[in-house]
Amino acid sequence: MVRSSRGFSLIELLVVMGVLAIVLSLALPALSKAKEAARRAKCLAQIRNHQQLLFAYAISYDDQVPYIWSKVRTPPDEIPYPPPPGSPDWYLAVSSLWHVPMMDSFGGNGLHETLFCPSNTELDSLEALMHEAEVANPKQMQGTRDYSLSNALFLDPEALDPDDPNPEHRYYVPQRLSEIAFPSDKAFLIDSGPPYHDPRWRRVGVFATPPYDQIVGWSDGSAVLLNTAEIIPGLIMNPTGDTDLDRIRSELAKLDFTPWGVRGRDR
Repeated sequence: MVRSSRGFSLIELLVVMGVLAIVLSLALPALSKAKEAARRAKCLAQIRNHQQLLFAYAISYDDQVPYIWSKVRTPPDEIPYPPPPGSPDWYLAVSSLWHVPMMDSFGGNGLHETLFCPSNTELDSLEALMHEAEVANPKQMQGTRDYSLSNALFLDPEALDPDDPNPEHRYYVPQRLSEIAFPSDKAFLIDSGPPYHDPRWRRVGVFATPPYDQIVGWSDGSAVLLNTAEIIPGLIMNPTGDTDLDRIRSELAKLDFTPWGVRGRDR
């Protein structure tokens, strides 16, 4: 008896490949969503952990969050990435350099992975970032990361009077955490990089228009993902006159420059 050795026909192979393509097209979006959900959960956990570190720091330092320099009058020589001479906004860096006075908590490593949002896929590696910054030692990297404190924690509430906002450096004074009037509604530590958790941002990047989905840590220690449309309007400091840019800045100002500062609320 002669055994048949007939293989698959070209049509059969094409049908199988077509079915596999359909299955993959259905599975990949679900897999992508699952990965982002895992990154988002890790980001929330990192913010909550950082907030506990900051609260512990405040217990030892007069109920105040870390302040990179004691008197805001002129930029200190050691400030990372100093702004151009004469820049009026250099003092705004205090909110994004909160980790510098407590570097021991990060093993002295300015590139500690927990200082980055896990959804920030633009950072292929920490080594690439070091190369870009032209430093050989990660301990030298102490600049802005993906998380920043609300500027309201460093501003006299009078400077955030909605009728006459004035963020001049003379108003930059660390506020005591006990003075926060609405802890569960006052932004504390913010995922302040691009809105990595917003699906529109991942698709179109800078061309995505606000409002955004953003992770916010609150002054009671909690952290949530919410849409910035749910946030009370903030105060725009020094408008640029560029409509698109100021619209984006207004979204960030909602969490950064709260009307009446620590006495006000963000939602």
